Amino acid sequence: MLKYLVTICAVLVIIIAAQGHLTITSARDILQTRISNIIKYSDKQIAQTANVKSSDMPIPEQKSNTTVATLLSSNTPNTESTEQNPSKSSIPEISRTVAPKSMKGIYLTAATMAGKNSNAITDKLVAVGGNTVVMDVLFGGKLAYPSQIPLSQELENTSKIIPDMTEVVRKLHEKNIYVVGRFVLFKNSYLANRKKEWTLKDKKNGRPYSNREGAIWLDSSNPELLSYYADVCKELAKFGFDEIQFDYVRFPEGGKNGYSSFTYTTAETRNHEQAIEDAVAKLAAVLHSNGVNVGVDVFGIIVWDKVSGPIIGQNPTALASLVDSIYPMAYPSHFGPGWGGHKNPGDEPYFFNYETNKRFIEKTAGTGVSIRPWLQGFSYRSSNFGVNYIRDEISAINDLKLEQYISWNAANNYQYTFGAYEATAVK
Repeated sequence: MLKYLVTICAVLVIIIAAQGHLTITSARDILQTRISNIIKYSDKQIAQTANVKSSDMPIPEQKSNTTVATLLSSNTPNTESTEQNPSKSSIPEISRTVAPKSMKGIYLTAATMAGKNSNAITDKLVAVGGNTVVMDVLFGGKLAYPSQIPLSQELENTSKIIPDMTEVVRKLHEKNIYVVGRFVLFKNSYLANRKKEWTLKDKKNGRPYSNREGAIWLDSSNPELLSYYADVCKELAKFGFDEIQFDYVRFPEGGKNGYSSFTYTTAETRNHEQAIEDAVAKLAAVLHSNGVNVGVDVFGIIVWDKVSGPIIGQNPTALASLVDSIYPMAYPSHFGPGWGGHKNPGDEPYFFNYETNKRFIEKTAGTGVSIRPWLQGFSYRSSNFGVNYIRDEISAINDLKLEQYISWNAANNYQYTFGAYEATAVK
């Protein structure tokens, strides 16, 4: 895989030179520069500026045009993963909501779910035809509930922001809402500071590796970390979640010295994509055996080039065989000027939703996985954002014969999303 990446990087020299980048002295530097440009804004900057989903970042400039190709296939709910993990549930039978064929959803933080406005927001969601909530199971890096796992208590990885998670899920089920728990896996500085042996290691000094923004990343192949996460997944299953969605299920995008500046437990035998697949397979098996569906958040960029996926460890084709749903982050605002022939991609909601999600359909054809796109529910780098903007996103998704999507707004402000949902609701 490394030899393959070096070959790709050699080709990228021409691209980078054409884009006016500075002198690059090695293929390794090219690789780091490329991926650093793909994701060049810190999570803090993005969140403060625009309520942007912090898992996906801006993409470098591209000069060439991209034409809209014919849709290759449609997707149906995945049953393969559960069939591959037929073990009996380790917990009592729990009533869960079946994933709706036509899905309209929103993302809510743990703080929102614990707040006094949660009922009003979810009631409004239902009123405009929505039926899905993706909610955080972490708060400030900690589990958002009083975890009963001994190691959670030892690490102080527990809180009371949501004192009764089972009750929160139950109330959502009463509204016929499909409940997805968003579980951030490998970018967690809080947990990394409690268990430094669970982190990626800097090759130069063996210390915990942090990226350019100072975030400490966990080692996705560390067996103790994965064992602990398996216990967390079992605990989450007991609360009645219909699905657990893995976010930050990847390696960091690069650091000061780029791709090769850190190492991980299985680095000698497993490349980045394989290491992430191993982690997802282990945790998905736990959830499937307890009757819970599994989803993963992935960068939109990974289906536009051949470099990003191997670096961050996200291969949509391989992941599709392990999970029930893939959530592409195809936010138009995160594509650089000139990408796809558009001067300001942030003003092109239809094109970038159609083109990106079409590529995911192509990459996962035949796997049975559900492609469930994230909508840009925020105004970042988009001069025309509003109800019609989100309607255009939905139109692109529907034109691909997809019927499931979730809107992201970090501040949980869904005025425009609800307007678009109401306008597109089946009368």
